[in-house]
Formats: sequence, structure tokens, C-alpha cells
Amino acid sequence: MKPILLSITGTVVSLKNSRRLVRKAKTGKPFSIKSADAERYLRDFVIQTPAKYRGLKLGSADELLKAVITIWYPSLRSDVDSAILMDGLQLAQVISNDRWIREIHTFTEIDAKNPRAEIILEAL
Repeated sequence: MKPILLSITGTVVSLKNSRRLVRKAKTGKPFSIKSADAERYLRDFVIQTPAKYRGLKLGSADELLKAVITIWYPSLRSDVDSAILMDGLQLAQVISNDRWIREIHTFTEIDAKNPRAEIILEAL
């Protein structure tokens, strides 16, 4: 497998800090879902994913993956959290399931004018 490089613009949202509590209509039991910001980021992620990578559905028990991620945050205030990027890769069907990414290297930088994420996917 040739390495795949994706560049997604926009501030990466932390899934840890961006959940909202809602209640089930029938039972009234509370549960958490992704925030509107996280949903928006995922929608933008899929739109920005090049068409040639959408639907590849990479990864399997026989084809484990490695991800090298560099996130440019607008400031040092953001928590480092690449989980939403894994969700975006799966939603865009670049990968079949994020469980097949068995090695992740995450780096962070600061770029207030151009926050973004770069993801390199390759076979492990």
C-alpha cells in the first residue's frame, strides 16, 4: 500500500471536551452525543477528503495501519486529541474501521492563521 496523505483545514475539535447531554424521548434517560462543533468538523472532513480516497475502506486484520498525524492548533490552549480524525477517516470510508489503526504518532504545532491536520496513513 502506498502511503496516503490527507490535509484537512480547520481547527481540530476535541471529542473529550465537546459532548452534549441529551435525553431519550421515550425513556428520558440521559446519554451523550457529539457536539454541534464536532458534527460540523466531521462534515467538513468528509467534504475535504479527496474523492480518490473516499470509499477505499483500508484496513483489516490482515492489513493493519499506521497513522502519522500533525495537528496545527490556533493556540496552546487546545487539548491534543486526534480521535475525531479517526472518526472522520471512517466516516469518509478511507478506512473500514479505526480499530485497524494500530500505531499512531501525533505531533502538534501552532498556526493561528491556518489551523489544520495532516494525516499520513500507511501499512504497518
